[in-house]
Amino acid sequence: MIVAENTLEEPAFVYFTINQPHPLYRTYIDHRWVYLQPGERRQVLVMVESLLGDQRFDTIVREFKHQERRIMTTLRLSALGDTRSTCTATVLGGASILAVAGIGTEFRRFDIRGGRGEGFVARTDTGAGVNGPVLVSIMPRKLETNRQEIIRQVTAQGGRFVVEVGESMDARVQAHYLGTYPYGPCDSRELKV
Repeated sequence: MIVAENTLEEPAFVYFTINQPHPLYRTYIDHRWVYLQPGERRQVLVMVESLLGDQRFDTIVREFKHQERRIMTTLRLSALGDTRSTCTATVLGGASILAVAGIGTEFRRFDIRGGRGEGFVARTDTGAGVNGPVLVSIMPRKLETNRQEIIRQVTAQGGRFVVEVGESMDARVQAHYLGTYPYGPCDSRELKV
């Protein structure tokens, strides 16, 4: 949702220009323009859709599979106000939206026992395990301590990963799957050890 606002001193047609450069995305906007009184605001729905996962577009998606680690785009919207009293509209503002496409993932399991962390990362739609990098953050439970956050990196294979976290006492531990094509990132629940 974006907010269109007429910051001009006269009633104006506020319309939007959209720059969405990636061919694997489509952008939908609720209203191409709105007529607003001075100072008036109106919410306008903006949706960004990826073609990733739509079998009708597999041939297009395949072209990008080996070119990009993660399919993403930056959508830019500009709002212009046209009072019809001049030849050109006035730029009122704008917004940028970073859209990252990926098949949803989740931690099905993440546990700490005896100084080792073990987990399983899966697709949310099928439950199948995924491959890719996992970061494990070991953070002090109390922020006032002099201890610093420790990061361990491992690779999930078929969803499974094991990491040595040490005998951390009085700590919070969380795993972060970074995602690889075509999977999106996810975070585990935070554990207290």
